[in-house]
Amino acid sequence: MAHEYETYRRDRFHTIPTAPHLERGKQPAVTAGASRTSYHPIKLIRLPDLRKRLGNIGRSTVYDWLNPNSPRHDPSFPVPIKLSYTGGAIAWIESEIDEWLAARVRVR
Repeated sequence: MAHEYETYRRDRFHTIPTAPHLERGKQPAVTAGASRTSYHPIKLIRLPDLRKRLGNIGRSTVYDWLNPNSPRHDPSFPVPIKLSYTGGAIAWIESEIDEWLAARVRVR
């Protein structure tokens, strides 16, 4: 059952509940005592950019780090997110890659 504050927008794949104040650029009202939180957009990077960021490593190396059956598997390497429900498009969250790189430097 939908809450009265939710409206539904038809997406290409499914129906997404959205709050009315987030539609069409409307700003949420700030109530007394509530603090505004800063919005930090999530930046996604695709495989070619990821490879450049990691020093032009090979595509197969990235997939070896992700594959638990590979001898080069790295469980600390960030898992990509899927960008579509039907296709194979994936991307990594830039901040997670930055944290992983920083951890590798600290281990050194």
